[in-house]
Amino acid sequence: MSNPVHLQPRRSLSPSQELIWTSQRLEPESPHQNMALITMFDAPIDPTTFIDAVEMVIGQSDALRTTIRNVDGVPHPTVTATPPAPCLVERVALEELDEWMHERISKPLDVATAAYDSVLVDLGNDAWAWFFNVHHLVIDAASSANVFRSVAAAYHGETVELPL
Repeated sequence: MSNPVHLQPRRSLSPSQELIWTSQRLEPESPHQNMALITMFDAPIDPTTFIDAVEMVIGQSDALRTTIRNVDGVPHPTVTATPPAPCLVERVALEELDEWMHERISKPLDVATAAYDSVLVDLGNDAWAWFFNVHHLVIDAASSANVFRSVAAAYHGETVELPL
């Protein structure tokens, strides 16, 4: 009879994540590891349903719920039980959106708090956009596309199983 295997949660970063972590530590004020995306909606949305969809997807993703504290120069990743940051709602005039995004993207994400920044942008006149900025430590470009697909599916009430 075989004994069950008990897997321990990851207590360190992968070699690739270590390189990204080191890069961020060398330039702590640099936003170079941010991957910011925005999508404009071509139809009115229900903001409450959308925020619920975003938070559900983040809640199902260990990667997006990962925070990483720096203790004496050593990264300590932790997967939080719930999304570590809310999806915010901000009102921004369409003609000011580029400047708003530039300002938001230019700040490095504090991965000790949350490795993402999610904002539903109210552009007025029933126009909306979703700004999602995520640190490269926890997700890559291909996976970020899965986040967008998963949020769209969750918004429409479909079952979502994230490959993240």
